[in-house]
Amino acid sequence: GVRRRLDNSWDHWIDPQRRLGYIRLGPIEHSTPEQMSQAIQSLRAGNLRGVILDLRWCPGGYLDEAIEVTRMFLHQGIIARTQYRQAQRGSSVFQADTVLDEHRALRCPLVVLINGETSGGGELIAAALQDNQRAFLVGQRTLGKASIQWMMPLDVYGFSFKLSRGQFLRPSGANLQRYPDSLPSDDWGVRPSVGGEVFTSRSLSQRIKELNTLHVLRPASSREALLSDDPDFDPQRSKALRQLRQMVDGAK
Repeated sequence: GVRRRLDNSWDHWIDPQRRLGYIRLGPIEHSTPEQMSQAIQSLRAGNLRGVILDLRWCPGGYLDEAIEVTRMFLHQGIIARTQYRQAQRGSSVFQADTVLDEHRALRCPLVVLINGETSGGGELIAAALQDNQRAFLVGQRTLGKASIQWMMPLDVYGFSFKLSRGQFLRPSGANLQRYPDSLPSDDWGVRPSVGGEVFTSRSLSQRIKELNTLHVLRPASSREALLSDDPDFDPQRSKALRQLRQMVDGAK
């Protein structure tokens, strides 16, 4: 969220006057869909008119949970396609459930933030929303990690390893995975929308990431001031907010 309330819950309003919300997604865990649903319902109760979904530094996570999060913003269309190494597993197509999501999914203007550390399930969400023309993407090209992995436990207690068994594709069928020999001109990752690219230096990007971490850890009772309290410190988020305001004002 944008700031913590006195009870340490998140305030997700980035522009209360225009009723614009902000949700930042971290690792996609089993509890993520429920937490996302609670954040969305809180915003909806306040007459939400537009939202920024921040996927920067999202390291990915569980495939099914990433699909479920996408369905909260997309009421119809293909979400992702999967391909597996084992022929007997074939391939799968995940779609938004029109019957269930028609009334549940958000319909308001949506801006998605991405960067070079948006990975895996974060890229799946961004690609689905972009290919279905559901969101405007701001930031920088994503990492390009589309592998589908399973945790394989070992006989040694507490140890396991990840086994890659396949990969997911964009709804359009285009590749997402960046291979060792992939060129910058090749088709991998997710690029920002036309007009949405905002470059930041590696040092500034790292600084923003560090401050966002401190922002998450800072309790409501703290009076510590951070540079992240300045809305203009983060040029990508500032661009996303300007874009969302234009989209909402233009939809009047």
